[in-house]
Amino acid sequence: MLMIAGCTSHDGSSPAKGTASNGQTSATNSATGQQSGSINKTVPAKSVARARPVATGATASFGNRVTARISKLRNFNAVGQGVGEISGPAVAVSFVITNGSSGPIDLGSVTANLDDAAGIPSVSMIGKPADPFRGVVAAGKSSTATYVFALSKSHRNPVTISLSYTTEAPVVLFVGNVQ
Repeated sequence: MLMIAGCTSHDGSSPAKGTASNGQTSATNSATGQQSGSINKTVPAKSVARARPVATGATASFGNRVTARISKLRNFNAVGQGVGEISGPAVAVSFVITNGSSGPIDLGSVTANLDDAAGIPSVSMIGKPADPFRGVVAAGKSSTATYVFALSKSHRNPVTISLSYTTEAPVVLFVGNVQ
């Protein structure tokens, strides 16, 4: 638990070590011994590279022996499940990420987005058949996930679908029509 100087924890005890004298919190990574910054520290922006777009039926490379492909791209009528979701026309995109690297990769930070024919981002949905990536994929193994996007039929062709699993690799892009 991070604590701020002058505050007490839920059990009424005093702030723990690692609380700076200026009231800022800090944490130390036990594995590296490095201390994180404070809320007043400015971290320089890092641009994320984008790979050259491929067709929706092709395999895209993250450039590090990790690849992705769309295994299924289909229209259906989604049922709104989450806050603000509206039932109606949608697209389900199923991806396969294959780890050809020598170590495991974490899929907990995967992001998938779909831009319509006009370049406008679609709203992602959480209802079935959505089943996002999670966990870790071992070296030499693959993992499959499905993402759902609200998308009217009149804005579908072509769509641009982006997929990213880490800021250390480029974002891969798929471009094509939804049948």
